[in-house]
Amino acid sequence: MKTKNLISIGFLIFLIFIIFVFFTFNFVGKINTLPLYKDKFNRTLWLAQDKSLEPKNPRGPMYGDLKENHLPRGMKKDAVIDLLGVPDFEIRENCIAYNLGMWSGFGIDYDSLDICFDAENQLKHVYHLQH
Repeated sequence: MKTKNLISIGFLIFLIFIIFVFFTFNFVGKINTLPLYKDKFNRTLWLAQDKSLEPKNPRGPMYGDLKENHLPRGMKKDAVIDLLGVPDFEIRENCIAYNLGMWSGFGIDYDSLDICFDAENQLKHVYHLQH
């Protein structure tokens, strides 16, 4: 009986620990991406950062506004390139990327704005990637 109680208590402690770790990482993950939602999109400033590898690239904090307000689903690829300039990277067929600097996490890995298009060159997905 005593062994059964110890196993139950051990399992309960383990379960509480797993839940704690899950919520901690989820919360920390959200805090670590907050800098990417700080500034409004400024096209002039964005274009001035072409091919910049500056860790605190001013493009980073514009990500949220850009994604939410300037890159609607269905937007043509040519219109995206007119807005953002020539992509920094072609990551795969129908996907382009722009360097955002080092903003998320501990600020030691580069972030990118990745944009993918469908077969008709219409915007399909916009997302942030920490490398």
